[in-house]
Amino acid sequence: MYRIKEISPYFQLSVNWTEGEGWISAYDLFHNDDDRLINMVRNYGIEHWNSSNPHVAGSAFLIAYLTRLVWPVIGQYVLERRVPDVSLKNLVFHINNESETNYVDGTAMVHPHFAALKDDIDIHHEHAIRIIDYGSLLTVLKGWLFDENLSQVIDSLNRVCRASIQISKNAVASACGQAFRHLYPVVDDPDNLVQIANELF
Repeated sequence: MYRIKEISPYFQLSVNWTEGEGWISAYDLFHNDDDRLINMVRNYGIEHWNSSNPHVAGSAFLIAYLTRLVWPVIGQYVLERRVPDVSLKNLVFHINNESETNYVDGTAMVHPHFAALKDDIDIHHEHAIRIIDYGSLLTVLKGWLFDENLSQVIDSLNRVCRASIQISKNAVASACGQAFRHLYPVVDDPDNLVQIANELF
């Protein structure tokens, strides 16, 4: 994952986290801590979009979240034929407690699990999950990124701040599109990149 950060820092997702103060479970935040979530969303909206409107703040929060999550997954899938485990249960956020707004200043994987094809040079790595073919790898990506993360995040934001589900889904598609656009100039086969994008949606 560190190799592709040279394209853009947004393509990197840290796997180097240590237990300690400031880290919270992503799953717990979106499922079990509505008070903290709504405060974080409201504060983010005020600080970055100058709005405490829950709909606006929810959209702003989601857009920031998507950039830090979708880009690394798309980058790994396109350039390395790998999928990092970004399910909510495998992610943690670092909260900056020195700020009154307690914003998220870091996102990391708890375990560096990744799915890869059988001919991957690191397939024997202790954290690698062997996938039989390309179609199955795409299924894993959709499962970890959409089913076990973004769909739950969208539902949570709809619950706590009434963020529009359709607008949130459009934001997901836009974030994926931006990631593909940044990869287009650096891939060897742009036509294949377009095909991958079509397969994803």
